[in-house]
Amino acid sequence: MGGYKDIIFQLLIFAAVLAAAYFTARYISKRGLKSAKSRHMHVADRLMLARDKTVYLVKVGKKYYLLGATNQQISILGKPEIDEEDDPGEKKQPAFSSFMAGAVRGKEPPADGDEAEEAREKKGFSIKKARGAWKRLMQRKRENEELLRRYRQEHRRKEEDE
Repeated sequence: MGGYKDIIFQLLIFAAVLAAAYFTARYISKRGLKSAKSRHMHVADRLMLARDKTVYLVKVGKKYYLLGATNQQISILGKPEIDEEDDPGEKKQPAFSSFMAGAVRGKEPPADGDEAEEAREKKGFSIKKARGAWKRLMQRKRENEELLRRYRQEHRRKEEDE
């Protein structure tokens, strides 16, 4: 019977070590996150170019700065002009738990009519937006063609006058 007691005792010790490791990791991660937060600036976006080369878009107040970082240095690459509607910091990704909940439930069949349009708009695509953009592009094309036609007519007149 001594063998069972030893196995149970070893399992309890193993469970205690796992629990201690879990709670220690949670404590350290929460403490680390508090020190990394800032009230006046945050990383709006980042792009890994190579293993040790990264480009950061940092928001300081209402201004943005593009920073390049390597293992040896950090340098300012530029100050991009970003509109408030294009603000990358405003676009938040859905929580991982909601993503997993959707994956567990399985894919839902596509909705019909207005529901499909609303679902596409939530994902960032809208038929109305695409049609509006297409109309604006076609209008700009017509305007440019008209300007080109006028320009050519004026130059023909100038050549004829000379």
